[in-house]
Amino acid sequence: MAPSISPSPFKAQWNQCNSHLKQTEPTSCQKVQKIAFDLFSIIFFPLGIARLIGWAVHFIAKKLILQSAWLYPNHFIHRAKRVFDHCCQDLKNDFEIQTPPMITPDNVTLSTTHFRHHQATNNTPTILFYQGSGSITEMGTYLWLIDEAVRRKIVCNFFIFNYRGVDQKREEENEDELETADPLLLDGDTAFQFVRDRLLVPTHLIHWYGWSLGASIATNIKAWYECEGPFVNERSFASLLLVASNFIPRAWKRFFSWAPFIAAQQGWNILAFLKALKGPTLVVYHPEDPVVHFDASAAHEAIEKKIPNVMLMKLYQTTEQLAKIKHTLFNHHFESLDNYFVGDGQTADQAIANFIFTPITVGDLSRMKVLAKYLDLPGHPPLQLSNARSVKEKPSLVAFI
Repeated sequence: MAPSISPSPFKAQWNQCNSHLKQTEPTSCQKVQKIAFDLFSIIFFPLGIARLIGWAVHFIAKKLILQSAWLYPNHFIHRAKRVFDHCCQDLKNDFEIQTPPMITPDNVTLSTTHFRHHQATNNTPTILFYQGSGSITEMGTYLWLIDEAVRRKIVCNFFIFNYRGVDQKREEENEDELETADPLLLDGDTAFQFVRDRLLVPTHLIHWYGWSLGASIATNIKAWYECEGPFVNERSFASLLLVASNFIPRAWKRFFSWAPFIAAQQGWNILAFLKALKGPTLVVYHPEDPVVHFDASAAHEAIEKKIPNVMLMKLYQTTEQLAKIKHTLFNHHFESLDNYFVGDGQTADQAIANFIFTPITVGDLSRMKVLAKYLDLPGHPPLQLSNARSVKEKPSLVAFI
């Protein structure tokens, strides 16, 4: 049996991989210079206007990149919590569910959930899941993967965490600390350190899964520590700058094309360093994703730079499905994976599970063979399946980027 988690609080450490995220306190001289610059901005009106525009861009970027989950209607959050509690009751037959807090190197406490399988040993893999922006654990964007592990009788642990500022209990406490996107990377780094140092999972037994913003964060952490475990990068981007640039309507680009670059200069950009990754990586994408346009996607980056060890999986639907959603608000960024196919009638969730649950010891070649018939290149036509499933009429668990 795997050892129990120590009851003492876990605090992640600054190290060579994350030291570039450390924010230094301004010196007395810098504080005086800032006051003088503020006064000069009031006197010199054009400079004041420019700084006001910069502040507005900063505020918008901050609110859009990491939204609090509690911006959703209360009934949505309460319903998600009830569903989550019910799911946890069912999962207790297979897992011990623990909620140990962890502390980042800059002293922010993050909430976590650890699903520890009853049959887990020191050699049991742990899937480290990075959620999208605006998601909290109770929304269960990862539960389909745990259900699939139970269905397949796979012994595997799962670790999920909330970013700072997304849950109600710590929203006000941490809101002012998020002045750039760097703290999000530090949260992701803390989660990795927790799994490695507190749960004592060897790095080759850590399987990585990230969705949207979470996938980009996971890409950075995995690259920093040169981990070789399998990685699923689902519907994510190459950089936030590209996402923002593609999000501006064409008619407005001539007026606001500069805004994303200003936000990036202010620290609101995350680059996904796919080229630096080690081990097998599966990039899942939809060519018509309305949030992460294909030109800004990780898939486009992998194709353009011909990155090795990266496999692409395109999501598509049958003609019957496309006909049913033609006049609906169907969103290819948020919709559940079981509503998509990847080849031979196989749904995307099943194909992804085949990848993430394949033991790392079989090697990349075997993993590639498992996935070979599901991998597509951009432009592959939708399959014409006579036994196509209809789109399930169930509410999606929604999160932003």
